[in-house]
Amino acid sequence: MTPYIFLTSSIDEVANKVYKITSTILQTLKPKLLFITTAAEAEKDKSYVEIDHKALIAAGFQVYDFTLTNKSPQEIEKAIKENAIIHLNGGNSFYLMQQIKISGFDKLIKHYLKKGKIYSGSSAGSIVVGPTLELAKYYDDPKKAPKLKSFKGLGLVNFVVYPHWGNNYFKKDFMRKENLELFYNFKGKIILLRDNQFIETDGKIVKLHQINY
Repeated sequence: MTPYIFLTSSIDEVANKVYKITSTILQTLKPKLLFITTAAEAEKDKSYVEIDHKALIAAGFQVYDFTLTNKSPQEIEKAIKENAIIHLNGGNSFYLMQQIKISGFDKLIKHYLKKGKIYSGSSAGSIVVGPTLELAKYYDDPKKAPKLKSFKGLGLVNFVVYPHWGNNYFKKDFMRKENLELFYNFKGKIILLRDNQFIETDGKIVKLHQINY
């Protein structure tokens, strides 16, 4: 089956459009969405989690809260089976990848994408699906993931998503000299993603959607 993947910068700003596309793919209204908030566990300010949660419900999704932390592979697999869309929300990318590895989610998501599950990511959830987390190291703190052995991503797509581009809140970190040098020397593919944009891919075609205010 086609492995549909949706990658957002801020899911709250594009949830309505993502709902329209995914509900059409699934041929159902109010599809079930597993809302994985693990990445936020490493953040002091978690207010955006509730904002994203409310936006997804308002868009039409049936939202079920979940975390990978301290869950067995069996518990995670059961949650994946019960939901059509698996959404990894934002927070610290390195902490999220650490918990993905510890929990065994990496193997499970690859298996169930082939069986028709849809992957959705927001911010950190969009970063971890790429080939590397290297470009996130100057605005996400790798020290929050002491058990993470490498910056290797899930490799579900062959490009790196750089979320929140154009957002003034992140401008200082983005414009740091060492960050720009990292960008300049990076040999892979990068997509700079604004908060009102999202990526849709089936593994062959990559579409960039934009919501105009």
